[in-house]
Amino acid sequence: MGYQTQLALVAIHKALQEHNTEINQQGARLDRLEKIVEAQAQEIANLERSVTEMRNRSIRAAVDRGVPTKIVAQAHGLSSGRISQIAPRRRPPLC
Repeated sequence: MGYQTQLALVAIHKALQEHNTEINQQGARLDRLEKIVEAQAQEIANLERSVTEMRNRSIRAAVDRGVPTKIVAQAHGLSSGRISQIAPRRRPPLC
């Protein structure tokens, strides 16, 4: 193998090592970003649950105050049936 070929092989080997290092760095960065995205997705899910719980408390309070189901439904952008599922009217006992 000639001297020029050896120099070319050394240069190629060095370039491959540099590319491998870069790939490993990008992989580590990707792993960090995936963890961030996962944590943010969990935080969004928690916030969505909180918003739903607050909405449901608001619905129950309105129904308990005697606001008509249709009005509560319009105020919250839901159907009357959904309001009835979230906050069924409490009827006094028949006895």
